[in-house]
Amino acid sequence: MICPRCSNEVSESSTSCPSCGTFVEFSNVRLAERPEETAALELRYHEALAEADHRKALDRVRDFETAVRNQSQAVVAMDSDILIGLVRRSNTLFTNYQLLVRAQARQAALVTNDQRRLAVDGAMWGNLGSEIRYAALSLDHRGLMSYGNCFATLRNLNIEHRASVLETNSYDFVQASGGGKLPSGYRSKWEKRHLVAVAKCASLIDGTTAASAFPEILMRTAPTRSRDEFIEVHIHGAFDFKAIEAVGAVEASDPLDKDMIRIAKAYVVGAGTKWLEFS
Repeated sequence: MICPRCSNEVSESSTSCPSCGTFVEFSNVRLAERPEETAALELRYHEALAEADHRKALDRVRDFETAVRNQSQAVVAMDSDILIGLVRRSNTLFTNYQLLVRAQARQAALVTNDQRRLAVDGAMWGNLGSEIRYAALSLDHRGLMSYGNCFATLRNLNIEHRASVLETNSYDFVQASGGGKLPSGYRSKWEKRHLVAVAKCASLIDGTTAASAFPEILMRTAPTRSRDEFIEVHIHGAFDFKAIEAVGAVEASDPLDKDMIRIAKAYVVGAGTKWLEFS
């Protein structure tokens, strides 16, 4: 990218010009906007529409596209203790695995898992990995149960300028590449997330699909992460509780988990934030 102020080149992993310091754009958004990425995604999107038209499902796919474009939000799943920390202390930030380990705030995962996490971050982002926070695209405020029993819906206003999306879990995406060059056409900036959703999900929609089925088509969550199916949201930088629009939790069976969720709900409601009940 060329700096709009001084016309010097800015690397893909930089958010500001090294020559004059001008902010250019968040790096994950720039990566999603590369010409080869956008061209490949447009091709996949139009192929999905053509295939839906052939199956006489185009109207329903268009309705799904509209729902994703206008209603989808980024939802972060977290454990109740993390949520309580966010809402109780105004200076607490939601962080990520890399930064927690680096700050000695948590232990690293088992060596093989730690290596895989860092390898995925490296393949996706290079040295940008520590700046990315992860969420899932949702139409009903639900998140991925395998990542936590509390779901925090982020305000679009707080993330839309620094968010991008990927068609699937980044770990699976990198693994599927076999260590080679990552394929183009599977990510986009936030404003174009509906293109990714159509390219991925159009084949799951037929002429009789009801709008009530759209949330589960977009995100299918399971007790184990290997069975989750979702569009991953990448957010550049941290966020605090003020970035959260609504919070919900799934019903817990363990008595201690029930107590923790009850405490989290009290803090969230006390802060004036919407609380949602999920079965």
